[in-house]
Amino acid sequence: MIRKMILSAGLGAAIIGLLAPSAQAVTEGPFSDTVSCDATITDTLKTFSQPTQGGLTFNKVSDEDGGFAEVVWALSSNGNSVGKKTVSPGNPVSWSGVLPSNYTFKIHPSTSHNCNSILPGDGNTTLTYKVSHT
Repeated sequence: MIRKMILSAGLGAAIIGLLAPSAQAVTEGPFSDTVSCDATITDTLKTFSQPTQGGLTFNKVSDEDGGFAEVVWALSSNGNSVGKKTVSPGNPVSWSGVLPSNYTFKIHPSTSHNCNSILPGDGNTTLTYKVSHT
């Protein structure tokens, strides 16, 4: 009788494990922020929660000035950082094994771009992006 109960409990747990949903990516955005076109200026974007250890993806959807490449990374509320990567529209960047924390994205152009037409300085552009985490 005990053996039958243990077998039934084990079988039930196995079935529940098979039916449990796997971790799905959660995408937030799109968001739009004004960022500098000057490569020496780093802009701070939104802060996102990474609830469990897993993947984190930054997707640059567009900018108003031709879709130039930018360097992006994220800093956690614990002071940790995910490595810098170059992102451009249509080419998202991802990090794996990201620890749970709140992450604030930082970004700057890989090289300066004139987003100011004939006016002095490099100007600004509107960046549209999405963030996904698992």
